[in-house]
Amino acid sequence: MTARTSRTYLSIGEVLSLLRVDFPDVTISKIRFLEGQGLVSPERTSSGYRKFHEPDVERLRFVLRHQREHFLPLKVIRERMEEAGLAPEMPTKPPGARRKSVSELVAALQEPPPTTASAPETPAATEGAGHAAPAVPAAAHDDPITSRPQPPTMSAEEAAAAAGIDVAALEALVEHGLVSTVRSGGMECFDEDSVAIAKAASGFFALGLEPRHLKVLRHGVDREMGMIETLVLPLLQQRTPAGRVRAREEAAKFARSGQSLRAAMLRRELRRTIG
Repeated sequence: MTARTSRTYLSIGEVLSLLRVDFPDVTISKIRFLEGQGLVSPERTSSGYRKFHEPDVERLRFVLRHQREHFLPLKVIRERMEEAGLAPEMPTKPPGARRKSVSELVAALQEPPPTTASAPETPAATEGAGHAAPAVPAAAHDDPITSRPQPPTMSAEEAAAAAGIDVAALEALVEHGLVSTVRSGGMECFDEDSVAIAKAASGFFALGLEPRHLKVLRHGVDREMGMIETLVLPLLQQRTPAGRVRAREEAAKFARSGQSLRAAMLRRELRRTIG
């Protein structure tokens, strides 16, 4: 008996295989995005992995079909799901489930490192008129994680204006899973990370590209986050200050190495193509 037939639920990879029969363009990041928007709520195992059942798959089919055939925004699709009695219930979380999704992993890594015993002051920190800037670790300036962003408070109009794009373009970025929102005060809000992504995307728009063309970049990030998750999740599961500090350090080191490697490989390919 295979692992598939010995259990009553499907993994996210198995769900992806089922959906791709009718929706070839669907991706794991798309499924995660729809989950983040509250359109599907799979259960979780004690290790934090998603458990999809048949109703979850039907909800995903409902959403994808309405997007493809009717070009409806997610808000309208959610209303139709409620009318059809397909709206998902709150997911059941097993005891002890904690910080197992990629989004939760990122949030955990963004937590400020715990304070430790005060280190002796260096001469540079004590010289001057008493207003010298606090000492900064050498790697802090190029830390790709830095601190947790401010709570999402910007409306779509405010976020679009800050990013230098129109609201329609911002909504398209959300629709394609490149930017995410958080519901606050009865409205979908954006944080500074969303604005930064939208602002970066505007450079591609100027070249004539559309949000759907940028999904390949998002897929690359998802795969890279999977590697980071494998690397640092055991450290976060220790639930100790030292474990979280080391997890941040390892994730930041991986991200910096990844940036350097991608830049070098892209430079090589551009030289081969353009000369």
